[in-house]
Amino acid sequence: MFIKNSEVLIAGDNYIDAIGYPIQFVTRKSSIASYNFAQKIMFFSHINKTIAEVKTAEYNLIRLIARNTKGEGFEVVCDDKTLIGISRGRYIDYVEIRELKENSSILIDAAGLLCKIQVIEPYYDAVDKVYDVASNKGSNKFVNGLMFKA
Repeated sequence: MFIKNSEVLIAGDNYIDAIGYPIQFVTRKSSIASYNFAQKIMFFSHINKTIAEVKTAEYNLIRLIARNTKGEGFEVVCDDKTLIGISRGRYIDYVEIRELKENSSILIDAAGLLCKIQVIEPYYDAVDKVYDVASNKGSNKFVNGLMFKA
């Protein structure tokens, strides 16, 4: 689950380009961008459902800042049970974000580059709703440029 100002990569009108779109406005009519890390290709999969829930005490939000090998930075705020993609050689493994540590895990960004965690900390700002999207075909989605389980 992500906060409302998060952007998810979806297919553009031509189904070739991927564009960032606010997660709170994504509908089932959209297709999310997925990435096959082993084959280094991006593809699109239909959204199975969109979820919007009132944030309750059961959601512990985490702020994650990562930087890829080109120096680009990514910031994501999500629930601590959210599954994020990490590199295990040529394959991707998904772990809960609360299991990550600073300067230890190698994450994957939308360009397929490896990222290193700079900051991982609790997020305490006021949030009233959390959002998520799920796909029935692709195994991942990109939120604010980092790969998560769809």
